[in-house]
Amino acid sequence: MRPRLYATVSKNTTAVLYRVMKEQDCNKSRAVDFIVEYYSKMQKDLRERQVEETAELVIEKLKLKKRV
Repeated sequence: MRPRLYATVSKNTTAVLYRVMKEQDCNKSRAVDFIVEYYSKMQKDLRERQVEETAELVIEKLKLKKRV
């Protein structure tokens, strides 16, 4: 069983939590897990895009140097 955490949160955070609970038809614990998974996935996707963009820039610079 997971320990309970008590914290003070803003109204916006509570609104998001309840919206997720309603959309996913789940309890608070599962809603928090859903939000954590969602943001972890978003961060991973963001990092992958940044790596791809950096790789493209490096390739472009190498092509320019090769032409000169």
